[in-house]
Amino acid sequence: MRILIICLLSIVTVIQAQHAPGIVDEKKDAKHRTLDKPAPPEDPALAAYGIYAENAPTPEVGEPMTTKLPLVLKKGDRIAFVGNTLLDRGGQFGFFEAMLYQSHPDLD
Repeated sequence: MRILIICLLSIVTVIQAQHAPGIVDEKKDAKHRTLDKPAPPEDPALAAYGIYAENAPTPEVGEPMTTKLPLVLKKGDRIAFVGNTLLDRGGQFGFFEAMLYQSHPDLD
């Protein structure tokens, strides 16, 4: 029984060494099938639709807005949250909106 377990562990070790992470076999696809077909030829007509570092347009420079704190809100003002997933997840809980309404209850 011990000999069989040692043999099985040796086989697993050999298989893992052959398929080590980070080593990519360029002749196989994602389903580990051998690729017999050559890469498709590049179409020069499609190059017009690509944005590359050499010819990418640069954004216009905008002027910074001056702001003053504390923020003064008026009745009917709309507030937009611009940001990443942190603000998106904040909409699921509503803590910030609740504090905003508590601090300005008469502004709707």
